[in-house]
Amino acid sequence: MARSKFKGGRDKRDGTSFVALPMVVLESKGYRQASTTARALLIDVAMQYGGHNNGKLTACVKYLKPLGWSSNGTILRALRELQACGLIVETRKGARPNKAAWFALTWHELDQSVGLDIDSKLFRRGGYMTPEPTLPKASAGSRTTNATAARKNAATSKRAALKGEALAPSHGADGRVIAPSNGISASSFEPLHGAIEGALSACLTPLDGAYLETPSARRLGQVTSEQALNELASPRFERKRSPVKAVAR
Repeated sequence: MARSKFKGGRDKRDGTSFVALPMVVLESKGYRQASTTARALLIDVAMQYGGHNNGKLTACVKYLKPLGWSSNGTILRALRELQACGLIVETRKGARPNKAAWFALTWHELDQSVGLDIDSKLFRRGGYMTPEPTLPKASAGSRTTNATAARKNAATSKRAALKGEALAPSHGADGRVIAPSNGISASSFEPLHGAIEGALSACLTPLDGAYLETPSARRLGQVTSEQALNELASPRFERKRSPVKAVAR
């Protein structure tokens, strides 16, 4: 009945070749779990399948670059995701300089058996039905927020570490004693036998009165010789002179 429904199907579509993706694969948990990038890569890998080369499909940059794939990192991430979703299996490891990795679609039988790095008997067909659990993907906004918060926390921790850094030497500060080892002695500024009394009298003036300085005629300039003689003959000047004993001739 199905054949009669799609009778003359070649006339209803363009081209003679197509990629066969069964509905069981499209509705599987593994396919629904894959990202759009991984699904796009799956189609480009499945384009190589010709009915006899499953297990020898490549996903190298040389093959994918003409198809629009320019980032090797994007290709590697998408391949790891397809393997985790159980949609493809890596049958041969790639190696430098020119050994490409091989893959097989998990909804077809394994056709290649020579030159593989896995045992063909252990090939897991239908792995898309039981994919490996993956962590929920964070949105671009949440990733930016988390990265900004992480940078702020790192900067805060660095500032706190620098602020709390001790200025003392690494081996610790030495508690040096400034005072003498035998204690602080109260020094006495007085003689042991008391204060010494001066031998001279505390009175600095003569007993018979204070001396007055006789002004000099040269210094004053205005004192005449007559005034000087009168000053010398005054009784006040006589008191200032020391008594001279008369010497008998």
